[in-house]
Amino acid sequence: MKMSTKGGSGTTGARSIKERPKTSSRANSRANTHSPKKVKKSGGMLSYVIVTLITFGAIVSDITGPFQGWLRPKKSIEAPKEEPKEEVKKAPVKKEKPKPVKEEIKKEEVKPKEVFQATINDNLTAEEVEEADEEKLKNARYEEIYTELKAKVKKPPLNKRVQIRMKDGRKLYCYVTKVGTSSLDLEKIEPYNGKMSVSASKLSDQSKEMFFGDQFAKIKARKIVAAEERQGYFKKDPATESGFFDPTIEETPERLVHAVKEVGDWLNFQARRGSGSAVVRLGAKKKDSARILYVYLGRPFFSQSVKEKTQWLEAVRQFWVLRCKSNSLATEENAHVCLVLDGRNLIVGGTKEEDSKKIWLKKTRR
Repeated sequence: MKMSTKGGSGTTGARSIKERPKTSSRANSRANTHSPKKVKKSGGMLSYVIVTLITFGAIVSDITGPFQGWLRPKKSIEAPKEEPKEEVKKAPVKKEKPKPVKEEIKKEEVKPKEVFQATINDNLTAEEVEEADEEKLKNARYEEIYTELKAKVKKPPLNKRVQIRMKDGRKLYCYVTKVGTSSLDLEKIEPYNGKMSVSASKLSDQSKEMFFGDQFAKIKARKIVAAEERQGYFKKDPATESGFFDPTIEETPERLVHAVKEVGDWLNFQARRGSGSAVVRLGAKKKDSARILYVYLGRPFFSQSVKEKTQWLEAVRQFWVLRCKSNSLATEENAHVCLVLDGRNLIVGGTKEEDSKKIWLKKTRR
């Protein structure tokens, strides 16, 4: 029986070789046949061991020793570069904030130096100060007329035969059973014994006065006051009739513009400080040697007390005197102030024509 002697032919061939008796010739041939494989195996193991030792030594030398960290490249330090960038961004914000604060402080420091505090004379007499307001004059006149008419009002005759007169001239004989707010209830109207309700607006003045006495008195008082106002009853005042003061609005002469502007700036600053201001406009005029400051006021001015208005007017007078002197415009004797009710050109106060050091405020028609 023939058997294969080729190496590597499977497990059967391997077993048959082991079972055969080893001769020197076969041993030599076997050794020569398989020797390259042994050499290859031992060489691979050796190279693996060497590479392992080298790698291990490199790792150890990187961890400890004089060459510590030689395998790890030095990283570029980026953190310090980022910090300056953040600081640079913050720096402009810090610099921008203080600037407006400094400017505001400078403005506040400069303005108080311009504040003018007038020395008010506490000995102003009642003859020099007269409270001003045209509306108060009209209201006082209305109350006077209404009181007189109301005193004549009688109780309306109810449930009695009376004559009702209409605006169109008709006359009704009837009984008034009820007086409403703006109408009358009529019964037993002759000659047909009828009933009806009549509006007060259709009644004559005589019937209105009989049944709506209080309302009729108020309406009549208003009509009288309105007629007197059209006649200029509340605008006449001996203090302004001479023509020395002219409240009509005109362009300020160029020579006086700067002084007027200084007064306006001062008044605006006083208003910002919380004292308030009712000044609507300012202007100035020349009258012979006099330099007159015209101050046009709104209604809020008259809501103040007499003392507050007097002190304010005196302060304006003194400040105008200083502006006239510093700008070489006039002396104190020739520096006048005129207060005007804006929109009506009604003079309501100022300095006396004959004495610029005295002030007055209009209250009643003389």
